[in-house]
This record gives sequence, C-alpha cells and structure tokens, in this order.
Amino acid sequence: MPQSLIALARSGGRLPALDVASVHYPAEGAAALASIEASHFWFTSRRAAVWRLLRRALGPSDPAGRIVGLDIGCGSGYTAAWLTDRGAPTLGVDAMPAPSWPALADRTLGLLPGDITAIDPAQEFDFVLLLDVLEHIDDDAAFLAHALGFLKPMGVAIVTMPAFAWLWSPIDAYSGHRRRYTRAMVRSLVDRIGPGARLELASYFYATTFLPFAVSRLRRREVRRAIHDESSPPAWINATLAALLRAEARIVSFGVVPFGSSVVGVVRKYS
Repeated sequence: MPQSLIALARSGGRLPALDVASVHYPAEGAAALASIEASHFWFTSRRAAVWRLLRRALGPSDPAGRIVGLDIGCGSGYTAAWLTDRGAPTLGVDAMPAPSWPALADRTLGLLPGDITAIDPAQEFDFVLLLDVLEHIDDDAAFLAHALGFLKPMGVAIVTMPAFAWLWSPIDAYSGHRRRYTRAMVRSLVDRIGPGARLELASYFYATTFLPFAVSRLRRREVRRAIHDESSPPAWINATLAALLRAEARIVSFGVVPFGSSVVGVVRKYS
C-alpha cells in the first residue's frame, strides 16, 4: 500500500533502517560538506540552478503558488530548508541523520532518516531532487524509477551527477562513486525506465570552473589534502566564482552548456 512520507514525517515516524555501508558514501565526508554548504560557491550555484529549473519546469502548482518537493539524499538538510524558505516546502530523506537536522527540521516539511526504497511510494510531490546521489547507487535506473514514484503526474525530478569518466580521480573512489556520467548516459538512464518518464533537459554545468577542476583532479594529489583545498577557497575567490556560476545557472536552465564537471537533468513523469 502506498505510504505518505509527509504523513510519516508529521507523525514523528521513521523509515526502515538502511545499512549505511550500502550507500557508498563516507560519513566523515557528509559532515565536512555540511560545514560549507551554506556559502561555498559549488553549493550556492547548484541551488540557484535547481531553483531556476524548478520554476521553469513547474511554475506555481496550487492556488497558494506553492510547489511541494522531496530531497532524496538530502545530507545536511540545508537545501530542503532553503527551498522551503522560498515557498517550495520540501521534505528531506537521507540514509544517515545529520547533526544539523534538529536546527533545520522546523524549516522543512520534515527530515527522515532511513531507506527510501523500502516503502511503496505515494504520489504526493511536485518535484523530487536527486542531487549528486545516483553516482553512489549500484542500480541507478531502479533507484531513479522508485524516486519517480513519489511524484504526482507531470511532476519532475531534478538530477545532478559528476561528469566524464576521464575526470575519475581518487576523490571519486573515496566518495563512493560508482561512475561519472555524460549527457548520453543520462538519456540512456531515463530510456531504461520506460515510457512513463521523459528527459526534458540535459546539460553540463560548472563550465566556469571546469579547467581548474580538471587540473586539480588530474594531479592525483593526496585525497584529504585535495578535498581540503577544493572546499576551502579564499573568500575573494569563493565570492567571484559564486557570482560567475550564478550567471551560468541562468544558461543551464536552457540546457545549452556544452561542457562542465557536472551533468544536470530534468525528468518529467507522465504516468
């Protein structure tokens, strides 16, 4: 029987537990990302792109002008809170609860730990986010198909994932990635789901930072040092890149960025 995630969150319930080892993501990595998510250029620009894509794909979907979403693999919960603050109430789900959840829970529809694949989806969301999630999943097509089950008809999923196998580095292995994607791979992924889903947009992103990113990854430096350098840019560099990438996010919403270190897709559910 389909189970409402919104009702589960409101009642203080929990999802079935998940063996976190199957998530292929290091717990220490999640904590480190949560500490920079509010201000780091990579996260601020990803949120800007997601917001533009959502408004372009959906617009207001009820008389109050609200759209209601589900952030699968929500990590710290910051994106769910950020979207809720902007009038798109969002529920977050992650295999592992984050230390930031108690402070953010009231700014979201709820934050649920556990196994999202263990329940039968109810169609109650206008959008689903899978932001840098699918690369951690062994069967990415099955996971995406299950995620689409939470959407109302004509709802959309926004997916992002790392781009280009030739950029594979020790950081990918440390982060639990199973693969890096191209636009063609995203199209093939959605095609495997069947006629109930259609890819409306596939674009690369982070073209602005592509060259320094590629140089950083291909240098094959010690993993923790490389992660530290990428996550702690000087303030003036962070501010400059954030401004440039916000401008790039406007172009991404038209699906025309020809290269970048990430791929973003918009998947429409039809049935």
